[in-house]
Amino acid sequence: MFPETRQQHVSDMALSIDLLEKINFPVLLIHGRDDRVILLQDTSYKLALALPNAQLHVSPACRHWVQIEKTKEFAGSSY
Repeated sequence: MFPETRQQHVSDMALSIDLLEKINFPVLLIHGRDDRVILLQDTSYKLALALPNAQLHVSPACRHWVQIEKTKEFAGSSY
């Protein structure tokens, strides 16, 4: 996703699937359905499958900035 030197730093901070599967507290993932910057199926969807106690909310008619495009819903915790 990033130039190689920068990507290496991002990759170094990433958790493996084995470690993600051990996270046992509730996690809420929020993603815009129409995001073309960070694709849902490549990120949040995979996290939701790996995290045992995750809830994924996919916001319809929303792209990359859920907190801006769906401010009322985001701030009102209607997820």
